[in-house]
Amino acid sequence: MATTYITSGAALTSVANAIRAKGGTTEALEYPAEFISAIRDIQTGVQLEPGDVNFFDYDGTLTAVYTAAQFQALTALPEAPEHDGLTAQGWNWTLANAKAYVAAHGFLDIGQMYITSDGKTRLWIRIGPDTPDNRLTFSLYLGESVDGGVTVHWGDGETTTLSGTSSALYDHTYAAPGDYEIAIEVTSGTLQLEANSTYSLFGKSNSYGDNRCNATRIRRVALGANVTSLGAYILNNCTGLESISIPQGVSIGSYALSSCSALTYLTVPAGNTQLGDYSLRSSIGLTHLSLPYGLTEIGASSLSGCKRLVRLAVPDTVTSISNNAIPGCDSL
Repeated sequence: MATTYITSGAALTSVANAIRAKGGTTEALEYPAEFISAIRDIQTGVQLEPGDVNFFDYDGTLTAVYTAAQFQALTALPEAPEHDGLTAQGWNWTLANAKAYVAAHGFLDIGQMYITSDGKTRLWIRIGPDTPDNRLTFSLYLGESVDGGVTVHWGDGETTTLSGTSSALYDHTYAAPGDYEIAIEVTSGTLQLEANSTYSLFGKSNSYGDNRCNATRIRRVALGANVTSLGAYILNNCTGLESISIPQGVSIGSYALSSCSALTYLTVPAGNTQLGDYSLRSSIGLTHLSLPYGLTEIGASSLSGCKRLVRLAVPDTVTSISNNAIPGCDSL
């Protein structure tokens, strides 16, 4: 079989960009010798360590790390990571805005935004044995803007179509313990992810009975189309939540992610102008947070009690940091 050589300049540039993104270098590469050398230098099986400028995936995985000087030499932002079921929407900073910030402050954390590829909002849950404290029934508190416009696929072949336009509690009982993937499909209107001090996404949030155990069952969330906000209290006290991807333009309300103790990282997507009051309060596992360019306000107690948060790059667009926004951030 004849050997095929890449001759396209655009193709070579694309390959070089991929090598640089993976290897953490900004150097020009001469084809083919320096391509081969750079590939050999890429470390495998090694966890990247945070640097001056960090690029995070939605789950907190470091995908690229640069010194401030290396970052200023970039001509493009790194390629987005690829995931089955998720479509990348871009980083929450542009290259120009990020370079200006790093020039002024010397560091920055940048996050990738995603939306589900099929538009469905998904929850990954774990149902344990059928005991009084960990029963087989799971609850969702959901609303919709159009009657009958939202259907819940529970992950075991059963479905429920929502009725009315007010938020209500929907229960589903599984036949056996296990891990289930719930898909919430919007066929018309919008999905209302809004709760209150009594109800969160998983049911009663102020009760320590059977409904409260649902808070520990939600492990991962990926928001899809036709969702405009991660509303007040919606994931409050979800102590088992390990990661969440929030699409561009979806706002984060008060108490939305408070006391999510297993959450270690969050990308606040572009389009947000406010980090809601108490939105991440007491999320004690949070170590890194990427705030987007264009944010103007950090709400009251929004980060209070985030004991493991190690640094915070506040965009220069922020004009208001409310009272008690960051008390108790002992590692900051």
